[in-house]
Amino acid sequence: MKRLLVPILFLFSFCAFAQGGYEAVYQQTLSLPEEVNQIEDPEMRQTLIDQFSAIKTPYTLSCTGSKSLFKPVNVTKAVLGTRSTIFVDSASGEKVTQEDVMGKAYLVKETYVPLKWTVLEETSVIEGYECKKAVLGAGEIVAWFTEEVPIGTGPMGYGSLPGLIVKLQMENMAFTLSSLKEVTKVSVKAPSGGKKVARDELEKIIVEKANQMSEGTGGRVKVVGL
Repeated sequence: MKRLLVPILFLFSFCAFAQGGYEAVYQQTLSLPEEVNQIEDPEMRQTLIDQFSAIKTPYTLSCTGSKSLFKPVNVTKAVLGTRSTIFVDSASGEKVTQEDVMGKAYLVKETYVPLKWTVLEETSVIEGYECKKAVLGAGEIVAWFTEEVPIGTGPMGYGSLPGLIVKLQMENMAFTLSSLKEVTKVSVKAPSGGKKVARDELEKIIVEKANQMSEGTGGRVKVVGL
C-alpha cells in the first residue's frame, strides 16, 4: 500500500499545480495621429498630444498551460476595432475571438497557427524584465519578450516565443505589461456569446461602423486595425 501512496500523492500534486498559471495586466496606448502634428496652433497641438498620451485602456491576460485569454477590463471605453476578447489554445490549435462592435458581439472561430518570429540581438529592460526583441515580417509588429517568465504568450493572441511578451508594438497601438502575478488557480475559457462570422466579414463590419461614426462626428473617428 505504501508503494502506491507516493505515486498517488505525486499525481495529485501535479494536477493541482497544472491548474495554476499567471494573471497579467497590460496597458494599451495608441499612436499619435499624424494629423495632430500638423496643427499650426502650438498650444492646441500640445493639448491634444497630452490628452492623447493620457488615453490608456487596461487589458487582462490569464494563462495556464497552453491556454490564454486576453480581454479588455472595460469594453465600453475601448477603442473601436480593439474591443477583442481572444482565447488561444496553442496545443489544440484553437483560437476564438469575441469582438464588441458598438454594443453588438461577434464571434470568430479559427485555427491558431504558430507565428514565425525573427529574434534579434537587441535587448532592453522593460518594466524590470530583461527583454529580447522579435519582429514579424519586415518589422510591422514588434514584440519584446522575457525568458524570465517561461510562457509563450502575450497580448492580442500573439505568442510562439520562448517567454512572455512584455511589450507588443503594432502600427496604431502598443500594449505594455503593468503587473504580473503567479496564481495557484486560474480559469481560462473560450468566449461563447455573439454572432458567428468569418474574419473578413468581421473586419468589414468594423470598417462600416467606423465610417458611420466618422460621418456623424465630422471625420474625427478613426478605426484601429486589428
